[in-house]
Amino acid sequence: MLSEYTVMSRNNGASEGVLGGNAKGARFMHTAADKLSDTADYLREHDINSMVTDLKRLVRNYPGPTLIAAAAVGFLLGRTVTRNE
Repeated sequence: MLSEYTVMSRNNGASEGVLGGNAKGARFMHTAADKLSDTADYLREHDINSMVTDLKRLVRNYPGPTLIAAAAVGFLLGRTVTRNE
């Protein structure tokens, strides 16, 4: 499914009708599509144990940004839950 979204993003970014001929927007769409493709490849190639190991290594190497990202995700999840009540 992620691979299909990547292809759609590339196609939409390449069409001038969607972006109005905006080269910066097209570059952004291609970059986003490449990142989605890389993420899909990573998920296909790794099992859950290696992902947990990678996550632990990321937290150990970058504790500040990881804490900020976790707080942001928690905030967004909290807003989503309270908005639906």
